[in-house]
Amino acid sequence: MVTAWRRVALPGRTSGFYERPVAAGATLAVSVSAEEAEPGAVPVVAVLDIDGSPAFTLSYDRAGRDVETSEPCVDADGTVRAAVYEHDVELVVVGATRDGALLPRTSLGSEYPLHASDSGPKLGTYIAATSDGGFVVSYHYRQVRNYFVGKYRDGAPAALWHLPELLVGVAREHLVTYTAPDRASRYRDFEIVGRTLDGVKRWELPGDERFVAGTTSDAVLVIDRSARAREVSEYQLRAQEAFISEYASEADVDAADRYLPAAPTRVAWLDVATGVPRWEANVAGDVLAAHATERMVAVITNHAIVSWAGGVATTTPIAGIVYDRWPPSRTLPVIVGDHDGAVVWADDAGLHVEGSTIELPCTIDGFHPNTRERALTKPNAIVAAGHVYVRDRDALWIHEL
Repeated sequence: MVTAWRRVALPGRTSGFYERPVAAGATLAVSVSAEEAEPGAVPVVAVLDIDGSPAFTLSYDRAGRDVETSEPCVDADGTVRAAVYEHDVELVVVGATRDGALLPRTSLGSEYPLHASDSGPKLGTYIAATSDGGFVVSYHYRQVRNYFVGKYRDGAPAALWHLPELLVGVAREHLVTYTAPDRASRYRDFEIVGRTLDGVKRWELPGDERFVAGTTSDAVLVIDRSARAREVSEYQLRAQEAFISEYASEADVDAADRYLPAAPTRVAWLDVATGVPRWEANVAGDVLAAHATERMVAVITNHAIVSWAGGVATTTPIAGIVYDRWPPSRTLPVIVGDHDGAVVWADDAGLHVEGSTIELPCTIDGFHPNTRERALTKPNAIVAAGHVYVRDRDALWIHEL
């Protein structure tokens, strides 16, 4: 680990919500956005060889509004696709084969809430290739929690099927989604649903205080902090009752908002076809970051890195991470990937690999202090082909492991 970081310039800056590179086989793809808002062709996806050599750039013909591009998807053949959202104009899918040949553009028509004159990113878009040659597009409109997921073929005039749900994972033959939340219950009344590629429901789980943290070809990782949430709610209720009864001060009630529960977090590795757990484990504290591949499952808690291979756990203690839910008292760790059986993770001190720390050329963003959100934020970095790829504002940094 003595090699230096190598910088690869990109044909645009970071785009909206999405900064994470995507790698599959010998192909890298990164979403980009142009600085100017003038009409005309603008870059939306930079496609590179796995060594960082530029291959080609996907562009979009902008009408003149802000443009945001989803995290790209790359299928097994190296075909690249991305969802492109131009504010108040359209939502389309652009793509190309590995040799740069353009695919027919796919429009989502008017089935999205684009009429709010948004001044900033509010429409989160997602796209994933499916094993049958199609792809799934999903969005959430954060202003009102409007969800959409639909299955498409390149250039098709309409979806093969669509539902008011949010895509959160794709396996070889299945999808995992969230149902639209009940706003009256503070967005907590929703379901985690497993579906076939045809959209048929196979299983569901209550979503309150549970969230999907990763999928592989045949399994899904679910983090369940419902026991910790119940303990916090009960503690806060007692504090409020004591305040009303004049046994507690206002400071005591405020302190209850920062109460850290003793109950564990449940980590569950589910069969994606049935929703049945293959194994489950309790970990102490909150899960702050998670990672799932065919090789391993790993989480970072307040106290340790815990990884599982074949359901067998390995725990590596780390210095306790002290934080407040909001605002954060420090940046939180993220898992970037794994390499030779070891977890590669980062925090504000650097990139950590097998006990060594590598100085970062830029910040690895994605740290999210609110562990009660329904997803763990993805970092702007990945591990692939024995290298770390970190996205900067207008460049990609590469480091050999």
